[in-house]
Amino acid sequence: MKKSLLFALAFTAISVTVLTSCRKGPDDPFISFRSRDARITGEWKLAKYERSDIDKGSSLSNNRTYTYNFDGTLMTETFSGKYYNGGYRDTTWTKTYSYSHTLTVNKNGTYKSTRIKNGNSDESEGNWFWLDGYKNKIEFMADDEYHLDRLSNKEMIASNSYHSKYYYYDNDIDWSETTVSEKYTFEKK
Repeated sequence: MKKSLLFALAFTAISVTVLTSCRKGPDDPFISFRSRDARITGEWKLAKYERSDIDKGSSLSNNRTYTYNFDGTLMTETFSGKYYNGGYRDTTWTKTYSYSHTLTVNKNGTYKSTRIKNGNSDESEGNWFWLDGYKNKIEFMADDEYHLDRLSNKEMIASNSYHSKYYYYDNDIDWSETTVSEKYTFEKK
C-alpha cells in the first residue's frame, strides 16, 4: 500500500512537470499536450486590438495622444493634442474604417501576413522565429514583434510596450518622449 501511494505521488509529480513544461506565457493553458511550436502554427485572424501612443515633449506642440481600437471588424483611431496645420492647434479627431489582419504561421519557418484597410490590401511574407531563443519562446517575430502572454490551440494574446526619450540639439532642455502600449488578440481560423 505504501509503495502504491509513493508510486502514485511520484507519477503525478512527474506528469505535472512534463505536461506544464510547455507553459511559458503568464496566461498559457495550465496543461497542454502540444508544444509552443505546434500551437503557434496555423492561420490566425485578429479579433481585437488596442494601442495607445502618448507623445510628450518640452514644446507644447509635442504633447499628443493616439489610440487605436479594433473590435474584429472596425478600427477606430483617435487623436487628441497639438496638430500642425499652418500653426499648432488643439485638435481632436476620430477615424473609423474596415480592417482585418490575418497571420499565417507555417511549420517550415515562414509566415504570410495580410492586412486589409478600407479594401486596400498590404501583404508581407518572410521567416518567423523566436526572438528569445528556443528555450523560452515568449518573444515571437513575424510581421511584427509579439510578446506572447497567452498561446493556446485556438487563441494567441500578445502585447508590446516601449518607451523612448530623445534630446534635441545636444542639450538637456529640448526633448520628446513616446510611450506605446499595444495588445493583440488573435483567434485561430
